[in-house]
Amino acid sequence: MAKTKEEILSKYYENFKAKIDIVAREGRWEAAKSRMIDHFKDLPFNDTIKRAYEERVRAAKWRKPDPEKARDNYEAKMF
Repeated sequence: MAKTKEEILSKYYENFKAKIDIVAREGRWEAAKSRMIDHFKDLPFNDTIKRAYEERVRAAKWRKPDPEKARDNYEAKMF
């Protein structure tokens, strides 16, 4: 049976909130930084751009996202 729009949005919202806590608790953002840098190095940019990207990524701080805003954006994009 097909799910209603509200059921889909509610599931998205609950999953999003759970993932926020996991990312914050397990430090996944810090672990992802090195992967982002490594993958960017494989792209065909010059060394200056690659160094600037790496510096910005290393300096970036994780900010807890707003689940309500994410749900609203998801709704606008999917329905």
